[in-house]
Amino acid sequence: MKKIRNKVLIILVLVTLIPVLLIGGYSLYSSSKVLRENVLSSHINTIDLLQERISNLVNNVDSDILYLRDSNALHLYLSSTTTEGSHTQQLLLKNLRSSFNKFSKQKKIYQQVRFLGTNGKEVIRVERNDDKSTSITEIRLKNRSKEKYFAKSIDLKKGKIYISPFVLNHKVDNTTGEQPTIRYATPIFDRKNDLRGVIILDIDGSSIKKLAKKQDRANQQLLIVDNNGHYIYHSDRRKEWGVNHSDNASFNKDMPKLKAYLNKKSNDTYTESDENIVVHQAINLSNQQHIGTIFSIEKKSAIFKPLKRNILVYFAIFIVSLILSWLLAIVLTNSIVRPLVNLKQQVKNFSMGEIDAEIKVSTKDEVGELAHAIELLRKSMKILMKRSRQ
Repeated sequence: MKKIRNKVLIILVLVTLIPVLLIGGYSLYSSSKVLRENVLSSHINTIDLLQERISNLVNNVDSDILYLRDSNALHLYLSSTTTEGSHTQQLLLKNLRSSFNKFSKQKKIYQQVRFLGTNGKEVIRVERNDDKSTSITEIRLKNRSKEKYFAKSIDLKKGKIYISPFVLNHKVDNTTGEQPTIRYATPIFDRKNDLRGVIILDIDGSSIKKLAKKQDRANQQLLIVDNNGHYIYHSDRRKEWGVNHSDNASFNKDMPKLKAYLNKKSNDTYTESDENIVVHQAINLSNQQHIGTIFSIEKKSAIFKPLKRNILVYFAIFIVSLILSWLLAIVLTNSIVRPLVNLKQQVKNFSMGEIDAEIKVSTKDEVGELAHAIELLRKSMKILMKRSRQ
């Protein structure tokens, strides 16, 4: 009867545990899927909001630079006498400088507002540091004729705007060092359509960093990376481009597998590695120029930490179910096998000649019915044996 007992035990245990395993496995799969979808949704929302705020920050730069190009103060100065040192020209230059300074105070996002002549020499430079706009004195103005941005912007046609990628620009206060900037430039033409110079606006990179910092959160690594792999924003400021530039901190070195996503202009998407879930989106300016990429990275160990607790709970439930099902199987098996063992012994005695011993089984199930049939057989055989003796 041990074979029957073992088969019944195994069947009863499997019947109990298979639903537990199926339900537990499906619950873990569903929980994992929901966690992944929630994390992706959160990261995509974070990136979309940051992208929107960056767009709002830079979308008005085109109109700002054209406003300065067409300003009355600038064209009054351009139309003044070209006699060096003339009193009228100096007054108009002072008025233009004051106009640029007022513009810088109102807009606040421009690190520098400049007017360069056709020879590349700065005519006016207004710098903004520590929320203060300052007009640079004439003696400190520099010649930028050899700069790439001057060469590109001075050759533009009227109405065209040059937009640089992220570049480093030195800030006058020694506490912040070089800072990344996006440079806008457009040529200036006077009323006679003669080229007279260029207007240049440098967007302060710290404005973009502040936007990213507001979106950063625990367990999430938010990065803004330019097309060359420089960190424009990183939670560890020591890695940001310009702050500690000598260390050559680079996204390409830190995350070489994600390098391929730097120059993609596609909409937000995500990728997974063994360790991280990564959501990324290109930063495109109003002219569709691609200047960088936003990355939002989160470790899977942090994402699925609640799932690990659930696994422990499911494992505990499995162990308890195994023990309870085993105990229940033993009880049920004994209730089925014990009457069979008893019946087997009585039939064995009957086969060995103990025809007078009554076959008794207390159960009222099929085993009891079988015992009753054998008991009838015993009685019939006993009657036949008595007749044969007579």
